[in-house]
Amino acid sequence: MALQDHSGILILGMEQGKSSAGTQGLVQFIINAADEKFAMIFRVGFTGKIQKVFFLVDAVAVAGDVTVSLQTVSLVDGNPTGTLLHASATALVTVTATGLQEADFGGGNGADVTRGDLICVVIDDDTASTPDIAIATLTKNMNSRKVTYLDHFFSAAWTKAANRSIILLLEMDDGTYAHTQGVFALSATNPFNYNNTDTPDHAGLRFKVPFPCTIIGGWVHLEHDGAFDLHMFDSDATTILDSKSFDPDQRFDAGSGIVEWYFDTVINILADTFYRCIFEPTDGVDLDLEYFDLPDVASMSANNGGPEFHWTTSKVQTQESDWTQILTRAPLIGLYVKALDDGAGGGGMMHPAGWQGGFDG
Repeated sequence: MALQDHSGILILGMEQGKSSAGTQGLVQFIINAADEKFAMIFRVGFTGKIQKVFFLVDAVAVAGDVTVSLQTVSLVDGNPTGTLLHASATALVTVTATGLQEADFGGGNGADVTRGDLICVVIDDDTASTPDIAIATLTKNMNSRKVTYLDHFFSAAWTKAANRSIILLLEMDDGTYAHTQGVFALSATNPFNYNNTDTPDHAGLRFKVPFPCTIIGGWVHLEHDGAFDLHMFDSDATTILDSKSFDPDQRFDAGSGIVEWYFDTVINILADTFYRCIFEPTDGVDLDLEYFDLPDVASMSANNGGPEFHWTTSKVQTQESDWTQILTRAPLIGLYVKALDDGAGGGGMMHPAGWQGGFDG
């Protein structure tokens, strides 16, 4: 086994485009008329049977029922065809409050899909209750994807939505959650506000991967009007492997956004070992570190990094038990990998759930 360098980088953890969500990054698509429809169209990155679909509702003016279905996509105009992927891939959902809504097709029901299939989730206001609800999407088409898009049916015509991204969680018939690039499994993003007078005053990412690698830097989505330090903690949860300091005057402008960094020395990561990437305010001005929550640990698999990339905080750092984890919370943080295990003498490389493959160089 040896770590082999590459001219580019591999991003572990959250996909960088997702950070564009920010705390103000949700946009609403209103459904409040009979036969009005909203579709989320994407190419699946997995093979299996979809049994449940979760979508995010951002506002409810009038509660009511919608029909959620899995449909094929027209080769002629790229709109939903109205043809179900399977006769059982439809469910009635009663929407009464904001948050993630669950469409369950039932045990043994749903639709079999194959990696690479172009499919759509259609939400249809075709019931007598005629609800008035707002379905949430992200305000930007992350990484300018052309075959992951939204479609809105109103006044007897479909209209594709520009510059928007899908918020969707897909559960398979075996209880696992599927990951597809460009489909974002998240609730509304939130800022964790803290400064050096607070408890905790250290927050960030706890992570592990099932292969040795070398980390040279990363990115985070936050807002900092004050100064802060970044620390990479070793597996003992107390030793700092490297640190970087950030000044609020060294940035383009105020507001929430991406901050990138590179370590002074490369950090070699062992397989199946937890490390921490932590952000510590160094003054009394709040640092706003972005995160989002999911319903359970299993659903974290729908995100890059999977359940092994989760939230961690502390006030003191003398031992592992000083830290508190939230296993269903994902900070908007990603790591830059420069070298990977070549697998020589071993059984080959493993990969974490939702690993964002490919080098960026």
